[in-house]
Amino acid sequence: VPPLPLFSLELGGEGLQNDVREEDLKIIHGPVAPKTEGPAGSCLPLLLGRSAQRSFWQRILCSNAFYAMSRQHLQFEVGE
Repeated sequence: VPPLPLFSLELGGEGLQNDVREEDLKIIHGPVAPKTEGPAGSCLPLLLGRSAQRSFWQRILCSNAFYAMSRQHLQFEVGE
């Protein structure tokens, strides 16, 4: 059984390209699966930005929105 996602982000707004499929507007992040980086069940930080997921953001965002996003825009971390 794969681990459940810790959180899901759904993108929206005027900065999206017109032809983006609805299923491409979600970012799912959760615990590390067994046999991957980090202890199983832990959740690695998720860094969002132009440098971290360049091809994803170029496919989703219009040019102005893409270049308005910083290279390291924000990071999610699991707290205690």
